[in-house]
This record gives sequence, structure tokens and C-alpha cells, in this order.
Amino acid sequence: MAWLHADGAGIALGISALFLLAAVLMHRVIRKVLMAPAPLSSDAAAQTPVAPQESRHV
Repeated sequence: MAWLHADGAGIALGISALFLLAAVLMHRVIRKVLMAPAPLSSDAAAQTPVAPQESRHV
């Protein structure tokens, strides 16, 4: 296990731990958003239809 004592090993392990922590936090937030109830249909944004955008390809 000499690689643990190499220069930069602590930094690499710290960055890896930081990425794992960020992934866990993002997973929790995304699950919370997806599990939230749908907005009420009486919401003003739900009543306003969105018109399709015209394509400007020539």
C-alpha cells in the first residue's frame, strides 16, 4: 500500500470523497423533487398554453 503515501494521494482521495458526497446530495434533491406532489391544475402557469416556436431553418 505504498501508493497511499505517494504525493497527491491525500488530495486524490479527498476529491473522490467530495464527488461521492456531491452525488449523494444530488440524488437526495432529485428524489425529493420527483416525489413532490404535482402542482394544482388551478395554477396560472398550468392554464397558459405554450405556443410552439416556429422553425427558422432556411
